[in-house]
Amino acid sequence: MSFLKKKKEILKKEWPVVVLLVLFFWIFFKNYVPGTFLIGWDNLLPELNIWMNLKRSVFAGWQEYQGLGLLGGMAHAADLVRQVIILPFVLILPKNLIRYLWHFGMLLLGTLGIYKGLGKLKLKKMASFLGALFYLLNFGTIQYFWVPYEAFSTFWGFFPWLIFGAYELFENWSTRNKKKFLVLNILAIPGFYVPTLFLVYLLSLGIFLIGFLLRRRKGLLKKKSQKLGTMLFWIFLVNFFWLSLFLVFAAKNIKNPQVAFNNIMASEETYQRSQMRGDLLSFLQLRGHYYDFHSGLVPLMSLWQDFFSKGVAEKIIVFLSVFAVLGGVFEILRRIKNKKKVSFLISAFVLFLFCAAGLMSTTVPFSWLNEFVRKISVFDQAFRAPFTKLVVPLVFCLSLFFAYAIESLEKLLEKIKLAKTIRPFLPLFFLFLLIYSFFPVFRGNLFHSQMRNEVPDSYFKLFDFLKKRDREGRIANLPSGSYWGWTSYRWGSAGSGFLWHGIEQPVLDRNFDVWNVENEKYYWELNYSLQSENTVLLENVLEKYSVSYVLFDDNVFFPGQKEYAEISTQSKKMMEEMDSLDLIWSDGGLYLYKNKNVDEEGIYSTNPVKTVEPGGSGNNVDRVFENYDDYAYSSDPEVIYPFADFSTNRLTEELSFNVSA
Repeated sequence: MSFLKKKKEILKKEWPVVVLLVLFFWIFFKNYVPGTFLIGWDNLLPELNIWMNLKRSVFAGWQEYQGLGLLGGMAHAADLVRQVIILPFVLILPKNLIRYLWHFGMLLLGTLGIYKGLGKLKLKKMASFLGALFYLLNFGTIQYFWVPYEAFSTFWGFFPWLIFGAYELFENWSTRNKKKFLVLNILAIPGFYVPTLFLVYLLSLGIFLIGFLLRRRKGLLKKKSQKLGTMLFWIFLVNFFWLSLFLVFAAKNIKNPQVAFNNIMASEETYQRSQMRGDLLSFLQLRGHYYDFHSGLVPLMSLWQDFFSKGVAEKIIVFLSVFAVLGGVFEILRRIKNKKKVSFLISAFVLFLFCAAGLMSTTVPFSWLNEFVRKISVFDQAFRAPFTKLVVPLVFCLSLFFAYAIESLEKLLEKIKLAKTIRPFLPLFFLFLLIYSFFPVFRGNLFHSQMRNEVPDSYFKLFDFLKKRDREGRIANLPSGSYWGWTSYRWGSAGSGFLWHGIEQPVLDRNFDVWNVENEKYYWELNYSLQSENTVLLENVLEKYSVSYVLFDDNVFFPGQKEYAEISTQSKKMMEEMDSLDLIWSDGGLYLYKNKNVDEEGIYSTNPVKTVEPGGSGNNVDRVFENYDDYAYSSDPEVIYPFADFSTNRLTEELSFNVSA
């Protein structure tokens, strides 16, 4: 066979993969902006200092660099796998390419995972192709990648492979499939950096495994139970290195996120945003709370809101979702009628209903289950934004149903003898609907434009400078804004921050307050000293928390927050006027000061101190420190300091005293 004939045969056989690759590369080249970093919102950037971050992931039990130090509330060790994967690329490619490659890689991986998995279920190529296309082009996927986050995109990319890998192993308990299942579960670990996604994976897989277990095969229940137990054992075994650390956090520190002020303020707001999208129509459109979120002064997804305002795309999306659900239901009924294997489809439908229960929070009867679950405080906190946790299994189920709907439509056309006439146009018709409904993606709008930025060289120069300094010295980063810990930069980025991915020294940033209330105490005291322009108080705060360096970033600004913009100007003047601070480095709007009052060698040394009663967690001023210098809390104190939390910024019910008439 000639070379050209071989190529034609391959193209004829694998045309769906070719078309999917063409569409993927179209999306890639339209959404990649040369010279920019994919940075902003929540992000992981270990490539800024890969060896340091690898070390942190290996020793992830205690997060020394996060503020005053804390037990990791996220599964920090889980990102070790991803860091090992990207290491060769970090060493040979520009750093700004790494996040692009990872997120686009996950986009391609998930799409091909659906296509290959549907093929294992014996679906025809056209149905598998359109099912994979649905997984790629739906509004759930758009929102998941709009503000890209490594855990989310990894979960999206590996979820189909994990479910179909388990199915394949259960069907054929071979050595090859065992190895494949183990490797997939190891590679997917970075998706569990957000631990609730691991719980979602276990619940999803559990539903399918129970379906496999209940197949009507006499005498095989014991054997199938052993398979199920072995698979679960392997999953927990490969995830144990990060899961054990997270369980320590859950046992010792789980209350911190629940009492953190920004979580107290955000939880109800996030829940209400989810409630706004808890209706049937939003569910069919796959719209979550991101759709209504505001980024600065404009909606986070204003571009998509404008696109959907024309109405046509919205109607198509609803049609495609309804078409998918009906396709799944009809296929289940058909298989039951014909006494064919139906366990996988029924499991998918149970998972679909589970996702519906989590997302349709204002729709009866799902709202009843929602209200019941939210009475459990841990679940209420973990699933306050159910969309980011449940949209992937939901889209997986809809993609599966969509593929079966296509096959059912083909059979219907054959029955009415229109297959030859219409069948060739069927993939083109649905291809057109899916591309038209999400055409902004093909024009460069897979990611929010605010996520693609050129990071000024001054930050990399700062990283290099600090490599030569004491690595134990804490850094206070200013200007200080609100307790939300959201930072906006004049060069375009906005998000929870990125400095600590390139700096080894601990950074006292608001991003870490949620995991340790002691970090939040520092914030209230710092902000009061800055607002009152009291340099003595500021010096006390820096000394109390052993702050070696103060980093002032003139690139930080506060859109829509005039009060913090004014405080920022005042703070810069205070830095310049304080005798205790020496400017040791500056470049591109970054100013690094050395605190002469803190001896770097003695930061973590202990001296005899006074013991006092435990005080409040949100004081403006620490009067105890003013009068006694360093102190320690004790139930049998040497000093009783009444009303120490009188000027708290926290909730009144947390006060150590009450006032009655």
